[in-house]
Amino acid sequence: MNPYSSDSIPPRLSSDASSDGMAVNIEETLTVHRAMDEQDDTPSPAGAGILPLNPEEQQVFAAREWGNNANGRADDTSIIENDLVANSDETIPSKRTLNGTAYRIFKMLQWLMEQPLTFQELNARFTQDPIIGKAVSNDSVWLYINTLKQLGCQFKRPAPKNNFCYELKSHPFGLSLSDGHQDTLIMVKAFAQKCFDHSEMLALDHLFKKIIRYSSVAMPERCIETLFSESRSFDFGSSSGYIQLLEQGVRDELLFKVNYRSPLQGNVLFEFIPETLYYEHGVAYVRGERADKNLPSSLRIDKILSLDLICDEPLRRLLLLRRDQKIKVHLRVLLPNEDPWPGFGLEAHHGVYQETRLKIENRDGKTCVDVELLVRDFFYLKQKLLSSRVALEVVSPMSLKLEFEKTLQAMLSRYEELLSKSSTAQSEAQPEAQNV
Repeated sequence: MNPYSSDSIPPRLSSDASSDGMAVNIEETLTVHRAMDEQDDTPSPAGAGILPLNPEEQQVFAAREWGNNANGRADDTSIIENDLVANSDETIPSKRTLNGTAYRIFKMLQWLMEQPLTFQELNARFTQDPIIGKAVSNDSVWLYINTLKQLGCQFKRPAPKNNFCYELKSHPFGLSLSDGHQDTLIMVKAFAQKCFDHSEMLALDHLFKKIIRYSSVAMPERCIETLFSESRSFDFGSSSGYIQLLEQGVRDELLFKVNYRSPLQGNVLFEFIPETLYYEHGVAYVRGERADKNLPSSLRIDKILSLDLICDEPLRRLLLLRRDQKIKVHLRVLLPNEDPWPGFGLEAHHGVYQETRLKIENRDGKTCVDVELLVRDFFYLKQKLLSSRVALEVVSPMSLKLEFEKTLQAMLSRYEELLSKSSTAQSEAQPEAQNV
C-alpha cells in the first residue's frame, strides 16, 4: 500500500488528545503533519513538511492538493534547499531537500533536552527559528510528541504540578551512562572541589549537567540531584547572575545592598563591598566588608536573595579603609623531621594576605620555622591552623594567643562532656545486658 495515498491519511486529532494512549505509525504521523500544516494560521515557510520523493510519488502528490491548486494557493510543501550541501561539485547529482516536519520535531527534541517548556514557550521558539518562522497548533505539538514517543522518548504530561510544561523524561539519542559512569562523575566532582576555584567549578558543574541531560539516562534531573548530594556540594548554577555582579564588584570595588537569608537572623539587609569569591566544601562564598559588622564576613552566594548596586561614596570609602587594616601575626611551627616547610597555603578568603618565613632552624632533629602572617581577622585563621595538624606556638599578638587558649579550652570541655555521656550510656546498658 502506498503510504501517501488518500486512504492512508488518519483523521486529525482533537486538541485534547492524550499523550499516553497514541500508537501512531511514524509515516502516518508525518503525513498528518502535512495536512495540519495547511490549517495553521500563519503561512508555512518553504519546505515545511516534505519528504524526499521519487518521481512516481511526486505525481501522486501533484494529483492531490499537496501541490499548487487551481486557485493559485502557495504550495505548503515547496522544497527548502540546503545551502550547506549545495555546491558546484559535479559528483553530487542534485541538491538536498529539508524535511520541514522532521526539522520541527528535531528542534523540539533539542529544546526539551535542555529544559521543560510550555506550549507558549515552544511556539515562541518555533517563531524565532530562522527556518521555521511560524507558530504551530496544539495538535501539531501532540503529534510531534507522539512521533518522538514512537522513537523511544518518554515524556511527562503537562500538569499544574510542572507548570503545564512538556517535560522530556528520557530519550535514546544520547550517551549511555551506566551506574559506574555516574559514580565516576561523582568521584571526579568530589576531587575537583578540593582543587578548583568557584569559576572552574561552575564550568565543570555546567559540563556534567549537560552530559547527563544529553544522555539517555532515565530521569536526568534526579541523576543531577544525586550528583550534587553524593559529592556533598550545592548547585549554584542558578546564582550565576549574582556571581557575575560580585566579580564585577571585586574588580571595581563596588558597594551593594544585599538581602541575605541568614540561618540565625532570617532575612537581613545590609551594605556590602565584596573582596573575593571562593569555593570551599562544595559551596560558593563571597568574602567582604559589611557596614553593620566590624570584621569581614563570608556569605553563601546561594543564600543571597537580592543584590543591588548603590551609590554611597562616604560609606564605600569607609569600608575600603577598614578592609585595608591588617594585623601582623607571628607563629612558630615545629615539624617532626627535617623536611622543608610547605607553608599553610592560606589565601585571602581565609583572612590571610601575606605569609613570610622569617627563619628556619634545626632543633634536636626537628625543624623550627618562624612564620609571619598579615591578616584581617582571626576567625578563619584559627580554623585553618587548628585543622593543619602541626605543632605551633603563637608568639604574637597576645590577643590571638588568648583566643586560641579560650577555643582549645572550650573544645576540651566539649570532648569531656561527650566522653562522660558515652561512659554513662555504657554503664546503664551493662545491667540490661546481664538481665537478658
